[in-house]
Amino acid sequence: MILRFPIGQIRVPTSICLTMMLWLPFNLHAEPTDGKAIYLKTCYVCHGDDGSGNMPGVSDLSKNTRLFIEPETTLIARIKNGIPGSSGVSMPPKGGNPDLSDEQLKSVLHYIKQMVKQELRP
Repeated sequence: MILRFPIGQIRVPTSICLTMMLWLPFNLHAEPTDGKAIYLKTCYVCHGDDGSGNMPGVSDLSKNTRLFIEPETTLIARIKNGIPGSSGVSMPPKGGNPDLSDEQLKSVLHYIKQMVKQELRP
């Protein structure tokens, strides 16, 4: 198969082209930094759309004022390493998504803070 580029063309085995076609669509978007998208993909299952918790024993983020007291680095470390639960339900490291980068964790934390700030308003 011949691949054409603006600067020229190269001959590439068909098997490599097929592999690239299957791999690229998934990996071009492998690093979303949109906190809401990450939250909906990773955190929503347990914490729900408003952070109040979808399951018994899951922390209610919508009433968690520690999000505004603790330093961001502490919060990121807690998300990164997991949070032991006092009611028997623990949050796994990175919410169970080991592929999340520090930048993505920061992005999702900012989204959670924004969401909680809206929930705490009278």
